[in-house]
Amino acid sequence: NLGAMAARQGTEASRYRGTWNWQSSAPTFNAFKFLPTPPPQKPRTVSSADDDDDVVLDVEGSLVTDPPDDVDLLCTVRDRCGNYRGFIAKDGEARNNRSQVLGYINTDTGECGDADCAYLGSIRRVHDFDDQNWIVRDATDDICARLDMGSCYIKDASGHIVAEVKSDGVCTGHAESYLGHFEGFTYHSLRIVALYLVLLDPGMLNEVEG
Repeated sequence: NLGAMAARQGTEASRYRGTWNWQSSAPTFNAFKFLPTPPPQKPRTVSSADDDDDVVLDVEGSLVTDPPDDVDLLCTVRDRCGNYRGFIAKDGEARNNRSQVLGYINTDTGECGDADCAYLGSIRRVHDFDDQNWIVRDATDDICARLDMGSCYIKDASGHIVAEVKSDGVCTGHAESYLGHFEGFTYHSLRIVALYLVLLDPGMLNEVEG
């Protein structure tokens, strides 16, 4: 959990791959486990915002290894092991590798909803006419992440880097460990990928497995 993660910051154990970088302050964003199948998320509430327990929701359905042929894909998501994790369609629908709907991203408004279309959050410019700096707010309207379009860094609310999405779609974590790959990624889809990572599949950002 977040408290244990912060306590480990600066210790010898946190110098190894798979934990946050010991040389900088521990990011506070991620209380979600990395799991082989990303579970559908639910809107954050005031009560859940105060709960530091790891969030694990149910997954169901048969495991698949590739996206359906009839989907107009924006990105195919591969995890840190190279396995198929899910997809983001051009219409904003996102599904996991058991064909469950994770949620929907409105590419026009920057809003994101869960599988039942309940509001999960949104991405907005920090300032009007500033196309470089964006913030992600959750359903409680709290800032949960920041996106720098210039560096392609995703940061937590405190400004600590939690991920970088490179030009070829490779996603690396705070400690530069490989987190996965967004096949078909382009710079123009960066905001969509950021919403996916922060609101629909936050476990992918956790460098600690299990």
